[in-house]
Amino acid sequence: MTTNSPNTIGKNKNPTKDEARIFNLGLIAAQTSYANGNGGGIEPNKPMLLIDDIDSLNKGGIPFDIKNVDGYFFSAVIKDMHTGLDAFISFNKEEKSIGGIQNLKEFIIAGQSLGGANARNTGMLLINGNPSSLENTGIFGLKPEQLKVVTINSPGGGIAMTAMGYSKEKIDEYNASNIQLNLVAHNIKTGMIDLAAQIGGKQGGKSFGLTVDDEITVLGLHQLNRAVIKGVNNVKGDLTKLKEIEVPSLSHETISQNLQWLNIQKQVQAL
Repeated sequence: MTTNSPNTIGKNKNPTKDEARIFNLGLIAAQTSYANGNGGGIEPNKPMLLIDDIDSLNKGGIPFDIKNVDGYFFSAVIKDMHTGLDAFISFNKEEKSIGGIQNLKEFIIAGQSLGGANARNTGMLLINGNPSSLENTGIFGLKPEQLKVVTINSPGGGIAMTAMGYSKEKIDEYNASNIQLNLVAHNIKTGMIDLAAQIGGKQGGKSFGLTVDDEITVLGLHQLNRAVIKGVNNVKGDLTKLKEIEVPSLSHETISQNLQWLNIQKQVQAL
């Protein structure tokens, strides 16, 4: 992609107001999907509201305190008992798009952890189509500038996309675009970055840190109702205050760094 493309990664070190809005939608979507899998609550054709995950709260998690976004309505619930997929579709009634997908303002896919990895890979499929197809065109006619993928503490997609059959050139092009927006928990006291975000290959798009200083376990740093909501609360819900972060890819070199972080965490826990 050329540097003057409207979909090329910008130079801002903080999320723009629009990126913050998209992150907010992504957080609501990811948490509500978890909640729906642990007890339901989504009502199709009703306004889309954040539903907190009772299972996490019962285990000592922190309640989500995120402002709901007006105009969105639940449309459908997708549950797959074989794969464990819990997802939902919503739409914005205030955006009156005429002419189908071609005139759709935006198409957002979001998820946390492996849900975010699935969102990342789905975005690749929507833009570039089936890699085994001779036409190798996108699905539904969706254009790159219409798509946003929000991931939260999610693996990178390079390894999975290679296994799916995409070329290095296609993966690099997708990762260099402004499609992917990543939230990654980061403990500023120990230096630890969410472990899941370091696997699967390089994080594509832009990554912003959700900084905490008191979540000192690997699991706690990964969870929505732990480090993620703490990171949101630490900026008082203003996601434009987040800072861009470089997420290392797990390798022989970074394994030693992670072991060092874990050792620091053990020392902190012992205090």
